[in-house]
Amino acid sequence: DLGSDPYRLFIFVPDGTPTSEIELLESTAYATYLDSNVKATVLDSKEALKGKAAPFIPRKLKTVQAVLVSPDGSQSLPVKLTEEGKPLAISAWDGLESVFDSKRRNSVLSKVYEHYGVILIVEGKNTEENQRIGDLANRVVKSISGQMDKLEKEIREPPIVEMISTRDFDTEKAFLWSLRITEIAETPQVAILYGRGRMIGPVLRDERLDEQSLKAIVNTIGLNCECGLDRKWMQ
Repeated sequence: DLGSDPYRLFIFVPDGTPTSEIELLESTAYATYLDSNVKATVLDSKEALKGKAAPFIPRKLKTVQAVLVSPDGSQSLPVKLTEEGKPLAISAWDGLESVFDSKRRNSVLSKVYEHYGVILIVEGKNTEENQRIGDLANRVVKSISGQMDKLEKEIREPPIVEMISTRDFDTEKAFLWSLRITEIAETPQVAILYGRGRMIGPVLRDERLDEQSLKAIVNTIGLNCECGLDRKWMQ
């Protein structure tokens, strides 16, 4: 009822691109994002200059290139659609799917559906800090798990901790980018997911990442969301 703005994927094609390739990209993008919150558009440079895609046109458009843009337009991520030695029909499909399909993302989301929530830790360069924050997150999970029977609403499975290592960062780039985690930091970064994968609260990092803040956000998930406010006002 409240609606949501989609992510936009602008697929830029060089001038003179054969119609068959444009149609291939359009049909592949349509099939890939049919049931997603990503809206794809294929554009040449002249078409792109006329609309919202203008700020994201690549400087050198010699091959097919794509840019994923956040709903508010403040962030963008290049998406590779071509690969040497592969036909466009295959490389484009792989590239388009990479926006929402990755091993760790799928694992995290399959667990968040069934559990109270997921505390997602993205490792930093500091190994000791990674261990410390992992221990901190486990303490928060233990604290919440001991109070599950006292929650305002029934949740059967306790929260769990998932960690994405620095070596997995590149393969999970689109997933982490959507959470506004765009680079490997010196210390870990933490996002809390619940429901069907919605993030609650900000990404915790640096001085904001402590046990009190983490526990406060995780505790919020267990609160009863029913209220007596007029729904029309909310909408």
